[in-house]
Amino acid sequence: HEGDLVVDGDLRTSDAEAIWLVVRGDLVVRGLYEDTCNDAPDFVFVEGDLRAEDVITAGSLVVGGDLVVADTLFANYNDGGTHVRGDLVARLFAPTDHAFRVDGAIRAEHALEAQQGFSRKHKVVTTPWEELPLADFFTLDEVVARMRKGLPILR
Repeated sequence: HEGDLVVDGDLRTSDAEAIWLVVRGDLVVRGLYEDTCNDAPDFVFVEGDLRAEDVITAGSLVVGGDLVVADTLFANYNDGGTHVRGDLVARLFAPTDHAFRVDGAIRAEHALEAQQGFSRKHKVVTTPWEELPLADFFTLDEVVARMRKGLPILR
């Protein structure tokens, strides 16, 4: 896609049956952004910034600018990985079993300790799952289902 791409609502690569998505500008998703890792990881490259209400990434995601998430960024599945060349901003940053590299700053109100790890150059204070101000009682395994329903993760 040449130039900025604005999606009013959710953007799921599986719904679009996209394996590759290249945005030569900013990607703004006014809902949930979700890439998948079904038979092979989806590959999404955003030349500029990626902004979304919530993000679920399991595929391969490269953001040339900043990744700004209004609420929850949930990264899961170890066949994919994420590289943010700018800053990462999110209310909850949860990179579970997903390689994550951020060249800029990480600014998150809460961050879970990564199983696979994000770059250790960042001095990110992590919060155990049990101590997060969750919106309701649910397990880490239920996060994706809640996000897909538009339910909050944090109060």
